[in-house]
Amino acid sequence: GINMKIDLHCHTKKTKSGDPETRNVTKEVFIEKLVSALVSFVAITNHNHFDLKQYNEFSANEKGITVFPGIELDIIGTESHGHCLLITSPDNASVFDIFVKNLIGEKTADEYAISIKDFVVSIRDKDYIVIPHYGSKPKSLKDNDIQYLCENLGNIPVLLEPSNIRSAGIMIAHNKSTILGSDVKNWENYSDAKLPEMKISFSSYDQFLKLLRKDIPTIETFRSEERRVGKE
Repeated sequence: GINMKIDLHCHTKKTKSGDPETRNVTKEVFIEKLVSALVSFVAITNHNHFDLKQYNEFSANEKGITVFPGIELDIIGTESHGHCLLITSPDNASVFDIFVKNLIGEKTADEYAISIKDFVVSIRDKDYIVIPHYGSKPKSLKDNDIQYLCENLGNIPVLLEPSNIRSAGIMIAHNKSTILGSDVKNWENYSDAKLPEMKISFSSYDQFLKLLRKDIPTIETFRSEERRVGKE
């Protein structure tokens, strides 16, 4: 295998009152933990907040780790109120910063939420990746809302994030595009995160996006891991 891992759900700051303080991390610890976990691609997705200054600092590293700008937004759907990750290209970081500022406005990370319709209108057909919480993961979006995203986002890939590897295995068996991120709560324990490996190597966000749009299985599906779990 390629043995490159990817973490598209990563926190670097406590932005909501309910967030643990242990989400706050220095650049040194961030890079060190990712390197030891063999992570080559990571998305910074803090709650209803994007910090361009921190993003630029963390993304400029000598370890060859590519950092994607992103955010975890509160979405109000027709039948669920859940969390959804929005990820974009490193080339797009400053444009994304302006986009987020306009989106969040004067609201705090605790107060902010966007309707699913407004969310779709604001990003449709742009070069984003969308990852809603799914299934038994807390703050997940229900099927009708997921379907609404899939049908109305144009060429934006929608990957579902379940709560664990076993759920991911079941979803993959039903041909649902799935990704697990660390959703890191404490950087001390980062090495315990079960992260997917790349099936196909890619070197940029644009290549990754192309693969996802073509629906090529880019990410290792945990099948070997799932078998091991099943035997325990």
